[in-house]
Amino acid sequence: MGVSVQVSRRLDLFAVIVACALWGGILAGDMAAAGQGKVIYDDKCAHCHGAEGKGDGSGADRLSPRPRDFTRGQYKIRSTESRELPTDDDLFRIVTDGMPGTSMPGWPGLSNEERRAVVAYIKTFSKSFERATAPPLEIAMVDRVAPSEESVAEGRKIFEMLECAKCHGQQGRGDGPSALALLDEWNYPTRPADLTMSWRFRGGDAADDLYRRFMAGLAGTPMPSIKDAFPIDMEVEDIQIMIEDEEEISPEEQEKYDDAMRDIRVQTWHLANYVRSLSPAQEPEVGIVLESALVEGELPQTADDPRWGKGEGVMFPLAGQIIIEPRLFTPTVTAVFAKSMHNGEEVALLVTWHDPSLSISADDEADGGDDALAVQFPTKISDGAVRPYFLMGDARHAAYAWVWQASPSMSPEARVSGDVREVRANGMTRLQEQPADAQDVRGRIAYADGRYQLLIHRSLRTEDKKDLQFEAGAFIPIAFAAWDGSNGEVGTRSSVSTWYFLLLEMPASNKPYLLALVGALLTLAVQFGARRSARRGSESRRNLSGKSTETQV
Repeated sequence: MGVSVQVSRRLDLFAVIVACALWGGILAGDMAAAGQGKVIYDDKCAHCHGAEGKGDGSGADRLSPRPRDFTRGQYKIRSTESRELPTDDDLFRIVTDGMPGTSMPGWPGLSNEERRAVVAYIKTFSKSFERATAPPLEIAMVDRVAPSEESVAEGRKIFEMLECAKCHGQQGRGDGPSALALLDEWNYPTRPADLTMSWRFRGGDAADDLYRRFMAGLAGTPMPSIKDAFPIDMEVEDIQIMIEDEEEISPEEQEKYDDAMRDIRVQTWHLANYVRSLSPAQEPEVGIVLESALVEGELPQTADDPRWGKGEGVMFPLAGQIIIEPRLFTPTVTAVFAKSMHNGEEVALLVTWHDPSLSISADDEADGGDDALAVQFPTKISDGAVRPYFLMGDARHAAYAWVWQASPSMSPEARVSGDVREVRANGMTRLQEQPADAQDVRGRIAYADGRYQLLIHRSLRTEDKKDLQFEAGAFIPIAFAAWDGSNGEVGTRSSVSTWYFLLLEMPASNKPYLLALVGALLTLAVQFGARRSARRGSESRRNLSGKSTETQV
């Protein structure tokens, strides 16, 4: 038994020596590649991250979140345990894929060797990598719990127990009461993720990716490791301190500690499954055409009418307006979702977008401007490619728009109000509201849990020559713009979309049915004629047969 233990210890010691030797060799290789990496970094990375990697490049002040300060050696997206350095593969994935929802693009166009060289150079900014004597400890992907309704329900309980809603909101849209007050370790504003848009998650959106995020925490942000957040009893905490101090513990203490850690891992898997369930299974496809279904009778008058169906609708991406001064590099609203239907006389458009705060400038507690949304069209349908400039038209081609702007609600049942107004625009700073007696559009707004839903109605045809006259079957250009008042978005500082299309379904034509009816009648006529001809032929044969018999007799 003693010999076996000695052999085991020697093997463990040998493994440590080999690992350290390999680690030293890797570091030596890093230094060789760092020279090549510096050239690429200076060309493609320094503009944001700074020449010395401090996150203070020339473009840093325009970005939110700000570029990472590499000198701290703290990285959000890792496969390693809390307070550990990332692996080279972790950094390689970030360089390759970028960081969704930020200004950090991916660089898949660089060769593998070039990306590895950039990783090697980035590591030279922090002494932490140089001081490391062994590879970082990676998170063990054990005690996995498969997604299920039961697991999601357990995950919701953990979400509530850990008070995740304080930052992420009750429905996970990043609208918690602390959301707008959060600061990172560098004292810069940082916002919690919208958990209902998994395609914008940094580091992946699979349950495995979320499990790693929760176990590791997001270094440099208010998001801690879940192991630091879970309540554990005093005895387990004492054992943990002993382990960290490398003190000897009994087998019973080890078993008690292992059971407690296993319970945390299982609950973390439940939480990962719950958070993943808040988003669609697949990233919504970017819309090109918004189809407006033809229905009978009155159109829906509320956003929760069951006729709208499930889901938020077709997704149309938005980006910060950076063409006209003043510009917006870090917009809050990055997409709107839309649904539409019409009844041949009136069209209804339901637009949904996420905004973590309700901003009304008339409200003493609001900073900045009002939340707002604009839906724009050309002033008339054109057969060609001519359409207004997508930034609310220009001097030559005006845009026709429906504009909603937040205002205080007079009803105790609603948090926000604001009429939708028809506007004619020749640019983002040249908007002219149509007279009150010429307003043919009406809207209804609702805000809850970080989400706006704006329902707009208008007759397809109006008597106002300045209005767009809607036609079924025509591809009608449509574009969107949004403003988040709490983000200082006002005037030209907004998020905007390019032109897409609205297509109103045409009434079913009678022609196909008439053709089908004519075809059916012709078929019946042919069949009737064939049967009659066959019957006559049969009778003729019988008559001939009878005459032949009489002759023989």
